[in-house]
Amino acid sequence: MEQQKRVYPAKRNHNRLASAVLLVASALIVASGLISRRDPGGFFLERVLPETPPPLEESFDETMTEALVELPANTWYALQVGAFENRETAMQSASAFQKRGAAGYLWQDGRYRVLAAAYHSQQDAQQVREQLRNQHNIDSYLYAIQFPAVSMRLTGMQGQIEILQAAFVHAGDLAAQLQALSVQMDRQEISAAEAVERLSALQTQIELVALRLRQRFDAPVHATVRALLNCFEDYSQFAAAFSAAESAVSMGMKLKYQLFVTLQRIQDVYDTLNHT
Repeated sequence: MEQQKRVYPAKRNHNRLASAVLLVASALIVASGLISRRDPGGFFLERVLPETPPPLEESFDETMTEALVELPANTWYALQVGAFENRETAMQSASAFQKRGAAGYLWQDGRYRVLAAAYHSQQDAQQVREQLRNQHNIDSYLYAIQFPAVSMRLTGMQGQIEILQAAFVHAGDLAAQLQALSVQMDRQEISAAEAVERLSALQTQIELVALRLRQRFDAPVHATVRALLNCFEDYSQFAAAFSAAESAVSMGMKLKYQLFVTLQRIQDVYDTLNHT
């Protein structure tokens, strides 16, 4: 029975509000702009603030334009339950936590860090950390996953700029929705069937954005576009394999794990912008 305990997070009256804030805050990661630099195909990036959502029709405006782009700094707070020099030892620890509904994700930055869950709010992360210590006797550490501010200029077709704007917003929203959904699953606020339905709807949106990215950027695509496509393709595979027949603990674990996969891919996007 011990392995069936869910450790994230306990019920709190303000959790619904916190989830809503997460959705908005994550969208702000990129709602203030686009990003990029010049590549061999003649494309590079900068800031755009459309008043209406970018159109996702197959046809698009091919007018050449410029835009100045700024992405604000953004931080997620992960609960680290272990840090190891040896990968095998880290994997054993990660597997043990996964059986209890934690992500058990290995994040590498010179060490193998076992991460259990991630939150966009430091306060939420700290409260769950205290819950783990007080109710489950699990020590954890707040590990900050930081996305630095980026500012640069973009030149390309209007339709390319618009779809990149949409892609950045969807990437941020994807992370926020995975986090919010994992909380609802842990608190048994939604059924397995409802979770699958929401993931499927999100998959449809993500795949449309990915399709338009491919259509509007000829190969070889800019590294930033490729990183965004990797993020969306990872999610599409995850959503397609997600099953309502699994236990609630397993489903909660996979949602938390996929959130870290998404954050890792978003970090890849930032890396392409900083090293282009």
